[in-house]
Amino acid sequence: MRTPNDSIPSTHKPDNRLNNSAVRSRKCKCPNALKHGIFSDAVLIPGEDSGEYKHLIVELMDEWKPKGPTFRDEVVELGNLKWKRRRLNKFIQTKLIAGTFNPRCAGFNERWGLATFAIHLSTKPETCFDKYAKTYLRADKIKHLKEKFPQWNYQSTSDWVEAVRKGIFSVLIPAMAELESPEPGKEAEEMMEALRQWKADCQVAATITEGGELLEYDREQGALLDARIERKIQSCFRLKAMEHSQT
Repeated sequence: MRTPNDSIPSTHKPDNRLNNSAVRSRKCKCPNALKHGIFSDAVLIPGEDSGEYKHLIVELMDEWKPKGPTFRDEVVELGNLKWKRRRLNKFIQTKLIAGTFNPRCAGFNERWGLATFAIHLSTKPETCFDKYAKTYLRADKIKHLKEKFPQWNYQSTSDWVEAVRKGIFSVLIPAMAELESPEPGKEAEEMMEALRQWKADCQVAATITEGGELLEYDREQGALLDARIERKIQSCFRLKAMEHSQT
């Protein structure tokens, strides 16, 4: 088998124009595809954090300190398997706690329902009550917010949104915890951050559910390719051993 460093026989006259074109293609197109395209984080699915994935790979590289490309690829594959295990754990957890945000479920947590509604109110104030109120709030809370904060009493939509949010995070949510929060602003910030993470986890869960067949195909084909790669690596080791024995 000819390696990239083998000299080309003198009888062969390469087409430099084609070779140069291929080199330019590799230099120009591949890096951009890897940096900006969908293959830059091929193991990730929508909603997952590329920074978290890369941190995992860096940690594994530091732990194993691979020298050659084969060992490095193996460490990356180990990282991919660990990432998929994390994904599965998050998927199960997300599905199990979905009822926390659903007022029609026995496990509904009214504080989290109110906080989720507040997020939608901030981003879509004009349609929030019509579109999201029944999804995240019980009927008594919908009635309370509408009567307590009629929109026509405020000079602007932003003033109305701020009043409703303040009523949610400073009054309703602390009252449900049977205490007055000493730092309502801090609690609101912490809940909003948790809900942003929840939103990302829901996106991942939806992708897994909707793309189940494709992910299963990826798993099956990946297993076949892994087996072929493993056989090829063993063949490389045997050839390497033969080379050493002949020297």
